[in-house]
Amino acid sequence: MSSTTIRLSLEHAKILRDLSRTVNLPMHVIAGQAIEDYRRKVLLEATNEAFQALRGNPLQWAEEVAERKAWEATLGDEWENRP
Repeated sequence: MSSTTIRLSLEHAKILRDLSRTVNLPMHVIAGQAIEDYRRKVLLEATNEAFQALRGNPLQWAEEVAERKAWEATLGDEWENRP
C-alpha cells in the first residue's frame, strides 16, 4: 500500500499517539478510521439536507410520495409469506 505524509498540529499528534497506545492500534489505522467516519458523516448530512429540501417543495414531495406508492405496487419478494 502506498502512503503519504500529512501535517498535524502537535496537540493532535499527541492525541493520536495516546489513542494509539490506548486502543493498541497503529496511528495510521486510527487516522484512516477517523477519516472514513467523517466521510460518512458528511455524506449523511448532505443526504439529510437534500431530503429536507425535497420535503420543503410540495410539488416535488408529492411526486416522491407518488413514486413510492407506485413501487409498492410492484411484485414483492414474498417475504411476508416466509415462516
